[in-house]
Amino acid sequence: MAQEQASPSSDKRKYTSIKIGPSLTTLAPKEEPWFGGQIGVHAGITYLTMENDWLGIQMEAQYSLQGAKIDRGHLLLHYFNVPLLAKAFIAPRVSLQGGGYAGLLLSERYEFGAYSSRPNMKGS
Repeated sequence: MAQEQASPSSDKRKYTSIKIGPSLTTLAPKEEPWFGGQIGVHAGITYLTMENDWLGIQMEAQYSLQGAKIDRGHLLLHYFNVPLLAKAFIAPRVSLQGGGYAGLLLSERYEFGAYSSRPNMKGS
């Protein structure tokens, strides 16, 4: 769902949109087998401004529930991410994207059957 916004001081096209959907995440520690997948959710809002006919700059604010099935339980990680992308449109509705993001771990929880805790995720 994208909405174009007109700006009287500039002829740049601007778009906002909302994204939401399921995600499937897992953990893959070094030299160990992968843990089982965890179904989560990914939701956010995007803002795209077109610098010209083929180049756009996109900023997003996203919430993401990630994790994995570990030792008869679930590790649940709640993240807030802010990506900043450059989008080069190479054909109508086709773009190459590149950029970076800042992420913040909002909370973490390990659920084991009826037991739930907040693990110490710091390196040892």
